[in-house]
Amino acid sequence: MQATHQIATSDIAQEAAVLFADGRESEAELTLAKALTRPGLPPERSLWLLALDLYRLRGNRRAFQQCLDAMAPDADAPPPPWDPTVDEARLLPEIRVGGTCYVALEGDLDAEGAIALNHHGVLSQCAVVRFDATCLQSLDRQACSVLNDAFQRPQDADIGLYVTGAPRLAYALRTLLTVDSEFKPAWKLLLRLWQLRDDQQEFNRAALEYSLVFGVQPPEWEAAVMPIVALPVVEEKRSEPRYQNGPEVMRPTGTLTGAQDFHLRELQSFAADRKYVNVDLSGVRRLDLAAAEVLVDTANAMIARGKVVRLLRQHGLISELLRLLGLNSAVVCTPLTR
Repeated sequence: MQATHQIATSDIAQEAAVLFADGRESEAELTLAKALTRPGLPPERSLWLLALDLYRLRGNRRAFQQCLDAMAPDADAPPPPWDPTVDEARLLPEIRVGGTCYVALEGDLDAEGAIALNHHGVLSQCAVVRFDATCLQSLDRQACSVLNDAFQRPQDADIGLYVTGAPRLAYALRTLLTVDSEFKPAWKLLLRLWQLRDDQQEFNRAALEYSLVFGVQPPEWEAAVMPIVALPVVEEKRSEPRYQNGPEVMRPTGTLTGAQDFHLRELQSFAADRKYVNVDLSGVRRLDLAAAEVLVDTANAMIARGKVVRLLRQHGLISELLRLLGLNSAVVCTPLTR
């Protein structure tokens, strides 16, 4: 009976992962919700964790908390955090959630809501301001323009700016640009976001896209000149010395689509002369099926050539999809949170 239950759990997880990869997020959420409320044997912890990942990805903090409250506690594991990339306890008290210098970007943000945030009254009072976009669903053109100003003013006043939930903000901006690729405020805010995240690679990619859209030279990278709260990084620890040059970890971001996605091409170059191939997937929101198949084939081929491949900090829906597509068990996979 237990084996049958485990098989059913695996089937549900894989179905949700495929639906999510296909962009059918609401259907993936419904599949998991039905499984978690079905009479009979209690759902396995893995399904609860998958649902939590999905609510986190969709910026639905209320559903995340309801799911967390309904999940049976595990004495051996702390409850998964809403944002596993941020250690709230290590932040300054004023920029923690609810602090005096904390500004939440939530829901479907329109001009009225953005203007209210812009007059939050914290900018002139704080050494560092935190904008948290983990619950952001979307933003309209007017809100984007207002946020541009809100992100610029701290720099002008020599105030530090810390942005959490950057993938959700980038996703909302990309959605705006899908509708109107020539909407400059969205491009400027996207470039500013990557500058604040100290992510020159993503900045350069967006700058190149900007130059192609407007027929101008790409904006040049400039490091942010104001104080920025340090972001956590993945530290690689191993007993043998490091014999390879360049960055230890590749960090793709956003949504990877199609067999020719530029992140996948960059992976080939990144791995060419390395024995240790470390790919941090914490910034990847979604892989479509074609991109996932190429990633699996590439990782498996590297294993066959004797390389050590680590896929780091991916959310559960990506893990399930890669497992379904036949990822070699020799590939080391570490979850974003468990």
